[in-house]
Amino acid sequence: MPQLAMPILDGAPDVTYYRWRQKIGRLTSDQVTRLKDLKIETRADRDQVESSDRVKMISKVWH
Repeated sequence: MPQLAMPILDGAPDVTYYRWRQKIGRLTSDQVTRLKDLKIETRADRDQVESSDRVKMISKVWH
């Protein structure tokens, strides 16, 4: 199983590393890929909702 690259934690407390390792360090590469895909999808959904909310707000102001 390939080693996952640890994020850069320069100067971060040891607790941060161990928390990261507990959450991410034991995932397989397929699971990490899926997690990244879900984060991208969630971000896109959130951006779409925010954009829709802005349009609604602007339309209320102009009506």
